[in-house]
Amino acid sequence: MKTWFTPITLILLLLSSLFPTLAQDIQGKWRGKLELQKDIYIALGINIVMENEQYSLTLDSPNQNMSNYAPTEFTILDNKIEFKDNTLNASFNGKINDGVLIGTFNQLKNFPIELHRLNDSALERLKFEAPWFGELQLGKRNSLPLVLNIAVINSGYLVTLDSPKQNAFGIPVNKFDISDNSLNFTSDMLNAGYRAQWQENQWVGNFTQGRVYPLTLSKEVKKN
Repeated sequence: MKTWFTPITLILLLLSSLFPTLAQDIQGKWRGKLELQKDIYIALGINIVMENEQYSLTLDSPNQNMSNYAPTEFTILDNKIEFKDNTLNASFNGKINDGVLIGTFNQLKNFPIELHRLNDSALERLKFEAPWFGELQLGKRNSLPLVLNIAVINSGYLVTLDSPKQNAFGIPVNKFDISDNSLNFTSDMLNAGYRAQWQENQWVGNFTQGRVYPLTLSKEVKKN
């Protein structure tokens, strides 16, 4: 039995063989968990957009307060993605396979990573993504700056704490819950937790670590 193809069908078949990965299959916000050391993670994001038949690529590192960073150079060919940045002394080489961007990030050493494109639910949660700054009130005259870094990944959030005055960064937050009205988290490493309510464009609550300390978090660093 012979199979006949119309000219239009033949053209479509040829196009699908020439372009196995269409632009819409690559575009989007890709996020993954980069393991810096055992059980210490930050989120790495790769943003890919096509405009005027040309790709643009930028990087996000929400736990380090970096967004839409343009690397020195990048290459996108079919389902293969590479970038290099001279300032960060970093590079990436990866390939999209079954909807997952699998590759290696290099910065002094190689870090394997898998990145997933943010789905609609994750994109909606980006409204919570930010570094949130606060001063932990230890007493009437003493305070300790804290930064809560909220990063969105497809499966939920990757959240870390910074204590710049103590030169401590990327402290893991193990349990995290956030809504339009409330924010709660715990950190096993610090044996600490925080519960807050949304009031006047900031989180107002208490940080508990042995004792209870008032702590307000906002998107702007408050100057005393």
